[in-house]
Amino acid sequence: MSKEKTNHTILLTEDNIINQLGIKNLLENFGYRVVTANNGQEAVEIYGSDTSIDLILMDIEMPILDGFEATRMIRDIEKQKGRDNTVPIITLSGSNMKEKCIAAGFDSYLSKPVETVELRKTLDEYLKISA
Repeated sequence: MSKEKTNHTILLTEDNIINQLGIKNLLENFGYRVVTANNGQEAVEIYGSDTSIDLILMDIEMPILDGFEATRMIRDIEKQKGRDNTVPIITLSGSNMKEKCIAAGFDSYLSKPVETVELRKTLDEYLKISA
């Protein structure tokens, strides 16, 4: 993987520190700026105050605030602030809940462990990056 610089910032929301560090390293190797949140509440707070977030990778099962509730709150923030575009939110989950995640407002679903090629393809698609 090349370390191409992009202008995109990804909010990585993951409570497992080992998963968080591994995925963060992968994203940084792709050239992304990465902001991390340890739970859904942190993700909501960061997104509410940081307008540079281009995409969110969201775990589902987390303490304090799970991915479903955090996504609902982020969508509410977008409505309240009158944002024309919604940030893409991609689920990272070890559980097979694809249909439930899409119905809850997530844009896409990736199962853990995340495949490097699939992650890169999904990010390129949602961030409109051409190969």
